[in-house]
Amino acid sequence: VAVINKGVSLLTVSDVKLTGDDYILISTTCSKSTPISANGRCGATIRFAPKTLGARPGTLEFTHNATSGTATVALAGNGIGASSGTPLKREMIEYRFAALDYYFITSRDTDKTTLDANTGWTRTGEKFFVYATPVTGMLGVNRFYFDKVALNATRGSHFYTLLASDITMLAALNPAKAATPGLPQNEGVDSYAFLPLVPGVGGSCASGLLPVYRLFRGATRFPDDPNHRFTVSVATYNSFVALGWDGEGVSFCVPSN
Repeated sequence: VAVINKGVSLLTVSDVKLTGDDYILISTTCSKSTPISANGRCGATIRFAPKTLGARPGTLEFTHNATSGTATVALAGNGIGASSGTPLKREMIEYRFAALDYYFITSRDTDKTTLDANTGWTRTGEKFFVYATPVTGMLGVNRFYFDKVALNATRGSHFYTLLASDITMLAALNPAKAATPGLPQNEGVDSYAFLPLVPGVGGSCASGLLPVYRLFRGATRFPDDPNHRFTVSVATYNSFVALGWDGEGVSFCVPSN
């Protein structure tokens, strides 16, 4: 993308900002230390690297000293299945709702947009890649929501599992998928991952995969305040075990990058 100075005064581009998780700023020749003369130009090279299927919008914004102050280019791309069979990936992001000390993860873009716009929710910095599309051997990371099970029925709690036995059992408790206090509501597949070679405490994943550890804030030490956390950080896992959370070990396996 090129920025051309159509005026007669020097044009200074002070910043180049890219938005959209599916785009990468490869390089730019625009710099506030190098003003652009009349009919001169600078530019930016970007790469489209979709993490999921479908339309993937983004923007490229140049901040400059001309009248409008900024020039924005709308970016559009379409993620399709890789011909090599390599699955697409996207980021699983962890959020925390401070008022209720509640942790929640999601890879769904609609969730991220909603939570990022809500001042009560903040990103914790914990994140990892998951698969957006399955290939042989992967299973869906199913998401269940238990309505009104915490803090005197003022808060719910989410649970994620790949195990068919868990999914069948939980889905049978609420086949209508209705928001019912105390019952699991099946919110469908969030993403895809692999089962561990060895699950639980001391568990492991196949070569090239990253273990996702599960923590549980259970009723024994935290009455009326259940919450699961999922992390690839051993330090986070150990620190929360030290705080009294139940360390449930390796839950599933995800790509390392």
